Amino acid sequence: MPPKTTGTAELTLPTLGTMNLARAFHEQVQSLRSSSRLGKGEMHVETLEDLYNLAENSSIALRELVNGYRPINRLPQELLAAIFSLVPRTHPFARDGLPTFSSNKMLQVSDLLPIVATCRRWREVALATPSLWSMIMDDSNQQAPIYTHYLHRCTRGPLRFLLGPRASPRTILLLSEQGHRVQEVIVQLVSFSTFTTIVSTPLPDLRHCTIRNCLYGVRTAPVFPSGCPSLKTLSLQAVDFVPSSGFPSLTHLIISSRPTTNPTFNMCHLFTFLSECPSLTTLYLDGLEHADMSLEGWQGSVTLQNLQRLVLLTRYPHEYPGGATGDLYVYRAFFTHVLISSTCVIRLGELRPRELSTCLDLVGLTDGPTAWRIYPDKKFTYVQHYNVYCIQVFNITQSRYLQLDVATPFQVNPEDNLDLSAALAQSSVFVNARGVWIAAEAERLLRTPSPDTLLPRMSQLESLIVCRDWSRKANLRERKTLKALEAPGDTASEDLACPRLSTLRVDCLTDEDAVYMLQLAFSRAAAGHPLTRVILGRGIQTMSALGMLHQYDGAGDVVRTGDVRSDGLWDHWMSQLSPVCLDESEDCAPYWRSWRWDPWGKTR
Repeated sequence: MPPKTTGTAELTLPTLGTMNLARAFHEQVQSLRSSSRLGKGEMHVETLEDLYNLAENSSIALRELVNGYRPINRLPQELLAAIFSLVPRTHPFARDGLPTFSSNKMLQVSDLLPIVATCRRWREVALATPSLWSMIMDDSNQQAPIYTHYLHRCTRGPLRFLLGPRASPRTILLLSEQGHRVQEVIVQLVSFSTFTTIVSTPLPDLRHCTIRNCLYGVRTAPVFPSGCPSLKTLSLQAVDFVPSSGFPSLTHLIISSRPTTNPTFNMCHLFTFLSECPSLTTLYLDGLEHADMSLEGWQGSVTLQNLQRLVLLTRYPHEYPGGATGDLYVYRAFFTHVLISSTCVIRLGELRPRELSTCLDLVGLTDGPTAWRIYPDKKFTYVQHYNVYCIQVFNITQSRYLQLDVATPFQVNPEDNLDLSAALAQSSVFVNARGVWIAAEAERLLRTPSPDTLLPRMSQLESLIVCRDWSRKANLRERKTLKALEAPGDTASEDLACPRLSTLRVDCLTDEDAVYMLQLAFSRAAAGHPLTRVILGRGIQTMSALGMLHQYDGAGDVVRTGDVRSDGLWDHWMSQLSPVCLDESEDCAPYWRSWRWDPWGKTR
């Protein structure tokens, strides 16, 4: 079939001439083919091979021309290189356990092989992009680590080193020689001599540094004593020392201590180091109960006025002199000697229920209207053998935001949450709360050990939201979750629980629940304290409930909805949180998670 003529009117004169030549060539080949079939004419094999090679070379050239005009191949080289940088996965050695504020540029170079094998242009672009070949990983104990096969392609730009316990001397020497280009270093399980060599190397452009599983039996260690003016993030994970000098440019810091038979740093060493890091915005301290709590010789205080996120995590309840548990001893020592901004978002854990009120006092969250959200958290990796309840509380007038991880021991009867319910009832901050949001599976706190434990004490409560487990068709009336809010006919106004309550939202799992909710609303209206909003978490089906709904319209606003987003409560809750609480870019398991959550009950 000869080439199509469609569209030739739009072709330029040179292109039209090329099409005519191609058409003539095609017609001539077809003529030779017809003559051969009829036995007319003779052609030498060599001539036919020359024609074949000419046609094949023309076809290859034409395919290259077509590919060159395809949209993907007309992208600028810089944009194509940026797309290629998104292909490689983060190396598992670097990804495992590292916080997300690492640069995430420790790439698996082997993932680039399909790119360089796709076509010539992709190969040329990839090989000419130094950042794709900037990772130097060495944990092989080989004379020629794998990076030696591609490092020549990265002749300029930043370098990133990932050094394991079997890193070769050749790689350590390369770190020293290319120190001016190094922007990130990850070190794990190296010998003390290798560690000393690494942290003594001048790295003037270092931005991110992670040191993991390095236990040397020293309380302090010189870490880049010549200074790192560009260092932004430092992660010391499973170590027994702190740097002997600080970094004025440092903004993100993790110090994670682990049990060890060797002496560890004490609080004086920690405070001295923190005092030399005035630019910190994010601070995660994990396992300080394993550190030496001695404060002998420490005078003065540490000021961290730029701090936006503070996390103090402890794992085991150690007893210290005076009867205080290790958690409270750590918290008391920290908040006594470290001054932070009142707007800093704080997370404390693992707490015992009896420590709840004391922790609120330590962080200064004592007065003013507060809102609370309580939910069971099953994603904690640092807590074992406990039911963990996450309690988020904030005071908008003070701009204070606090998260507490409260652990209650597993019981034979999972309904037994007496300790936490009693602790909340004894907290003046909680009983004076304006709003409470109880998430699924935390509903039991309202009825254990009895329905009169919490709600009758909350005289200032204005809004109560109870989300329930949809997998359990439990009856509200039988479970007595809201029994304390009922107002029998002989209830005096001064005896009514939560007299200021105006908004009540409860997931009604059955039609009986919906009827019970409206009966409760009627009883409170008859007692002189009507609810202005009664929000049912599902539609009502029974005729009796529909009739009651019509009658209650005169006393309040009944909203039937399937989720808390469409009734506006979720948006209202989120609008009260600070930008720091909602920032998901800083999520860093297991230390920090944004307060933003799924309104359909899937807690982050």
